[in-house]
Amino acid sequence: MESQVQSIGGADRTLEARVKVPPPPQWDQLIDGLPLPGSPNQVEFTREPTSLHISSNAYNTLWAIDNTGYNYLLRTGCLWQFVDSVAKVGPWPTSPAPGSLIGADPVTGRSQQIDFKWRPMKDIFGYDVLIAKDVNFTLPLSQQLQLTPIDDVTGAWVVTPADQENPSCWIAPGVLEVGRSYYWRVRASRSWMGTPIHSPWSPTLFFSVRPGFMVTSEYYGPTLLTPVDGVCSNCLPPIRFSWAPIKNANLYQFTLARDAQLTDVIVQETTTTTAYELKSRLSMSTPYYWQVKAVAPVVSDPSPVGTFTLAENITQPQKQPAAKQQPGDVPPASNFWIWIFWIWIIIVIVVLLLLLINVFVFISRRRNL
Repeated sequence: MESQVQSIGGADRTLEARVKVPPPPQWDQLIDGLPLPGSPNQVEFTREPTSLHISSNAYNTLWAIDNTGYNYLLRTGCLWQFVDSVAKVGPWPTSPAPGSLIGADPVTGRSQQIDFKWRPMKDIFGYDVLIAKDVNFTLPLSQQLQLTPIDDVTGAWVVTPADQENPSCWIAPGVLEVGRSYYWRVRASRSWMGTPIHSPWSPTLFFSVRPGFMVTSEYYGPTLLTPVDGVCSNCLPPIRFSWAPIKNANLYQFTLARDAQLTDVIVQETTTTTAYELKSRLSMSTPYYWQVKAVAPVVSDPSPVGTFTLAENITQPQKQPAAKQQPGDVPPASNFWIWIFWIWIIIVIVVLLLLLINVFVFISRRRNL
């Protein structure tokens, strides 16, 4: 490790000082703990080479003399010390273990999720993770995997772990090719203040993705017909499900669940028809999910997951107001017997009145005699 001095209020340092041609590829400007550039007490490390010294102990300690006029209150013209805790040793990778095999996803025929872990370093906030197809890291994968941000010099993936005590990162499943070996290493790259400060690279580790083949089906999944997606306002027990048939299939598996992943299963049965009748009662205002696939004699892909929700208030058909009867209209057949009944009531009343009148007349004549 060697340090150079600049007059902008900090010290430049590289871990590759022996590289003469071309110049060292990466310099770090150490400014943590120094006054900000442009401030009244900005330091000036310009008295080289005697103004900068290195003492080697558990860490590398950098000593520099500020070339401005000495002022104790302003902290100018002082002797400055910088403890370089990452100059000698880089992080130690722990996962995946060297030579480990990563499983292959049978659906995509590509790798499963890969988790990278390493031991933390003191006073470090960010790390560079470099993944490549070759041991010399001439084929880095950061750009192909669309990982951001990327270190401009090495092409490494700049990682800021969420858990600083257990730094890690991961690559999503279905990204890396199967049957291939990959190489990776990690180094410190950012201090707690966000200043770039790089450690040596960790040892290079490799892992392989198991060979795998994409699983395909000759038959696509059935098309769900009813109930359609959305609110079902007429799904009273029994609820009837139906789907389009699959060619050459004579047995289907029907699944009804409370979640879209179909893990909380309510019913899972087989049927020889393209319909299923559910007689049990379901809760109102609750989403349900269902899926169908052919299982014999051919096996199809599962259908897309259908969903429906039972409506809280089922709309009833509204009664049409009765039309007013116009003069001369023939009464409806349903009212015919009502009219006959009232006619007979009137006839009976008239007959009774006539009988009473005759009785009254008869009694009056007898009195006159």
